[in-house]
Amino acid sequence: MSAPVRCIDEIFALPHSSEEFKGLDLPPSGNDAWLYDGEDELKLAMVEREKELELYKLKESKGKRI
Repeated sequence: MSAPVRCIDEIFALPHSSEEFKGLDLPPSGNDAWLYDGEDELKLAMVEREKELELYKLKESKGKRI
């Protein structure tokens, strides 16, 4: 966990400011549809994991009663 924090600290320590980038032409914004392409699959996977968790909890609660 500390490695990503160190990388972020190194980036923030770079000698650049936002002023250096003012007036620069940025490339056009890309299409972010790829972010949503797998939404249905993700929802299905989450439902499956929730069912697994419910089954696990049910088995655990039955085991404690014995």
